[in-house]
Amino acid sequence: MFKFFGRVKTVVSSELNALLDKAEDPEKLLDQYLRDMEADILEVEKAVAQQIATEKKFKKDVDELEALVTKRQQQAEKAVMAGNDDLARRALEDKRNREADLVGLKEAYESAQASAAQLRSQLLEMRDEFNNMKRRKETLKARAQSAKAQKKYQSSDEWIRFGLREKRL
Repeated sequence: MFKFFGRVKTVVSSELNALLDKAEDPEKLLDQYLRDMEADILEVEKAVAQQIATEKKFKKDVDELEALVTKRQQQAEKAVMAGNDDLARRALEDKRNREADLVGLKEAYESAQASAAQLRSQLLEMRDEFNNMKRRKETLKARAQSAKAQKKYQSSDEWIRFGLREKRL
């Protein structure tokens, strides 16, 4: 009984695959593949733009924090010269806190920079592949049309041969 259902499944599966094979048009599949690639490229371009914006924001924050650290150092030096040790201590303490923040911020900036570079690289590869496929598209379409024509010729040739055999009989 199980063999019967297995055979039915195999027959139905083969018939469905044969129908799909007949319905597939290589030209249309190639066009759809190119459309899908183009959509993927647009998504990656958006991701690259977002990552570059993040990278720039981190760079701006790092620059601002470095400027603040320098400013606190100068304030501490001026306070010492003015004899205000309490103000100098507070400025140096704030400077140390900002330097600790700066370390983490620099790490985030470097990570964002590396991610942006990787995304740019992937985008370039995708664009190259897309452009190569567009160039090859016409060649592949010509091959597909040639194969269709050859198949039609073989089909009509078989009918002619069948007709000749029929006349001989």
